[in-house]
Amino acid sequence: MPRFEDSGRILLLLLLPVVVFLFVGMTRWKRDVMRRLGDESLVRSLIRGFSPKRERMRFVLHASALLLTVLGLANLQTPLSGGMDRKEGVDILFALDVSRSMHADDVRPTRLQVARQLLIKTMNRLPDARIGLVVFAGRAYLQMPMTFDHASAAAYVSAASPESVPSQGTSIAEALTLSVNALSSDEKAQKLLLMVTDGEDHEEGVTQAAAALRESGIRLMVVGMGTEAGVPLKNPGTGLVRLDEEGRSVVTRLNEPFLRRMAEEA
Repeated sequence: MPRFEDSGRILLLLLLPVVVFLFVGMTRWKRDVMRRLGDESLVRSLIRGFSPKRERMRFVLHASALLLTVLGLANLQTPLSGGMDRKEGVDILFALDVSRSMHADDVRPTRLQVARQLLIKTMNRLPDARIGLVVFAGRAYLQMPMTFDHASAAAYVSAASPESVPSQGTSIAEALTLSVNALSSDEKAQKLLLMVTDGEDHEEGVTQAAAALRESGIRLMVVGMGTEAGVPLKNPGTGLVRLDEEGRSVVTRLNEPFLRRMAEEA
């Protein structure tokens, strides 16, 4: 059965009888004024540019526009053809690693840029899904709660960078815990967490967080970003290779074994 998404706006149609009443009253008032001015045929000859028929047509068009505008605001919805029911909703939360190691260029142009492109392409291929975004480095933050506004979500993904998170590191456990809370609002929806990270320099507590994810019925998909060979980590501002306390190059690598274990535990 057809229904209105926002039935409250249908109340605006109550304005239509008021407008009709005012128009009828104005038409009668004009007719009475013409009669009081003198001979009606003489008065009409003096106002040849005025056409009651055109005025009525103009009113009908304006009233129709008001009717259609209200119906558009209320958003009339009809069932899918063939009597098919809509599929259950799908909630997909993207967790994006924005730590400094994601600036490595063993994946061109950089791990972070490729990760952002991947998430935006995935959003475009899932137009009916509700999506959200978590960014994490030393801390995890819910950058955008679950929403159907894919354009805004894509804008947040495009702007994600190490500057989005004040503290550095790779707090995957905190990102998993935050994701459980962000995805637990709708019990009927299928829930998926898509995490993109290099898995490097992770902190403790990942096993417990993965178990909580599994118990909540949330499926985890992990995309490892980088190569096992790795590359020296460069400062994105100067392009110089970063050195450790002993003066050696800091090499950043994809921690694939850890990411595989985390995905299996979840």
